[in-house]
Amino acid sequence: MHKLFALAGWVAAYAACGAPAEARIVCREGFQVVNGREISTPYCNDNYLATVARQYGVKASDEEVRKTPASRIASAGWPAATSAL
Repeated sequence: MHKLFALAGWVAAYAACGAPAEARIVCREGFQVVNGREISTPYCNDNYLATVARQYGVKASDEEVRKTPASRIASAGWPAATSAL
């Protein structure tokens, strides 16, 4: 019976603390939203570049554009520049 009360206490304490904070980056058109303000970050800029490239028919994932400089150049519309890399 004592263990049941202890468990109930832990459950009540966890519920009182609420859900854990959501730690994810929020981007809006190439800018990261931090405390309600937009700041320019490479992460959000690359995601936005990939989004715009997909709108123009280029097959580019967010991760690919972030990790590969050549895909960043190709997504920007300079295919000739990728052959020099």
